[in-house]
Amino acid sequence: MNTKLNAQPNINVASQQIPDIPKTVVVIPLYGYWADLPVEQLNYQTLHKFLEGFHFTDKYVKYIFVGEKERLPKDIINLFLTKFVDGATTFVNVQAFSVYAEYLGAGLKEALEDPSVHVIIFANPWIYLAPHTANQLVERVDLSDYGIICGWDKKEDGLTPDEFLQHPLQNAVDRIGISRDLFGFGRIIGGTINFDDNYKTPYYVLADFWGQLHTKGQESLRVGNLAYYSFDVDFSLIEPEENFEEDKNYFVQKWGFEPADITYKPRNQNNGN
Repeated sequence: MNTKLNAQPNINVASQQIPDIPKTVVVIPLYGYWADLPVEQLNYQTLHKFLEGFHFTDKYVKYIFVGEKERLPKDIINLFLTKFVDGATTFVNVQAFSVYAEYLGAGLKEALEDPSVHVIIFANPWIYLAPHTANQLVERVDLSDYGIICGWDKKEDGLTPDEFLQHPLQNAVDRIGISRDLFGFGRIIGGTINFDDNYKTPYYVLADFWGQLHTKGQESLRVGNLAYYSFDVDFSLIEPEENFEEDKNYFVQKWGFEPADITYKPRNQNNGN
């Protein structure tokens, strides 16, 4: 993991009992966070830095963590016990080695069971958010005509970690497209689209989701000032290239074309799409 993003953690999650009024849900798939992963890069430090970026003002927020609790490292379990309170956090159990889409699907199902949820955010726990990104993402989802609102990985723009921390919003533009690490949508979209768990790796899951949007006349927007920076994590041990190729073939059979901008990048998995 890239350790340059070393701002002191200051986790600020919802601590009040959440009433039944419109609220935001943040789904966090703990994909790769099991204690017996051969190369442990996703750990307490990574999760701590990730959670530091979630600061919401004047919003009722519920966090849904998805993973296999029994296999999580003890220090991560202790983080849940000491930093979160009943009513603000739910843990949904899936088997650790489930495919990525199952993590997302389980989190989405849990979110939709609460009728007061109006915005659903998905955030992969190997990114660092710029200040105000979490708040602005909710606001953009609330106000936008786009089906999905996505963040923008500033690593794709060639920024170093230090440059991101100093100037996270430089050269910010909006562009049609999708980002897998940070995205959000409203309740209506969440109730009509699914995460296809026939995919063995994450690469084509969101492209498939985007395809479903298109069939409903909706579009996805990447927003330049919803800035984040992805940590340097190697997933090659749990996502071999042969699984990627199988997913590509499945996508082509399902949709009739091959996305040109999705390539096998086992380290950090950012495809620039």
